[in-house]
Amino acid sequence: MADTKLNETNSTGLPPGNPYTITEQKVPVSKLRSHPDNTYEVTPEGVKALAENISEVGLLQPIIVRVVADGGLQLLSGHRRKAAFELLAKTNKEYEEIDARVYEGLSDADALLILHSSNITRSLSTADRKNQAELLKEQVANLREFHPEWKGVRTANIIANMLGMSVSSYKRSLQFSRDLIPELQQYYDNGIITVEKATELSKMPDEEQVQTARILDRKQPKTKKESTEIINEYKRPVSAYVKDVDKAITELDAAYFKLAEVMRAKHQITGVDIDRIKNIRDKFDDLISKITV
Repeated sequence: MADTKLNETNSTGLPPGNPYTITEQKVPVSKLRSHPDNTYEVTPEGVKALAENISEVGLLQPIIVRVVADGGLQLLSGHRRKAAFELLAKTNKEYEEIDARVYEGLSDADALLILHSSNITRSLSTADRKNQAELLKEQVANLREFHPEWKGVRTANIIANMLGMSVSSYKRSLQFSRDLIPELQQYYDNGIITVEKATELSKMPDEEQVQTARILDRKQPKTKKESTEIINEYKRPVSAYVKDVDKAITELDAAYFKLAEVMRAKHQITGVDIDRIKNIRDKFDDLISKITV
């Protein structure tokens, strides 16, 4: 690939449907330029959270770029990832390059399809999602005559292929972006929630999703394992905790009688942590007050 340059060229000048090649390679973050039609928001808070996650678990999905007429690299998908790498590169040179799916020979029209389709999996309002879906259908319909290989192929399959995703992964991402609240969508995008847990959460009412997100925010999990344990604990029914308390009370009751018996038999007070016992008593008093309200 030719040396990248930094100027104002944003086009390949190629006709729709032009044959293109795709390679996987590392590219310099500083050489990436945004697509002029990109209007998707990148917030500082989101970038910081993503940067922290990338430093913990690495980059989960490569960005998508294309080589334009002057040899420069135009970013089509991954603006948040680019910004996160820029943030990390300030203190670690390892992040000066990023894994990318690089398209060469891609027309402007096909590039726009990738740009818009990669962002439909973001958390959008119902109206925005509908508009985005209609836009993608229109774009694919307009491009079909230039892509004979698309004949008889469903729109979702076409988009998934251009994004380098399986059809099932693409459809799953669409479902999550539609059914998960933005806070949980962010955790999934950052690779902190597993596919299985995201599927479970997407079926929960929004109120429960909000509570789950608040718990995750408070616990600050860094890995999928940690978030899974937190979510499982939250989803555990109250009845299960009641059984735990009942079991603990039974064991405590038995332990008390054994201790009292030993103290009487030996005519001595054993080394018991009185403060701890008082603390437990206070907690049970608090629990009793809640139950009897």
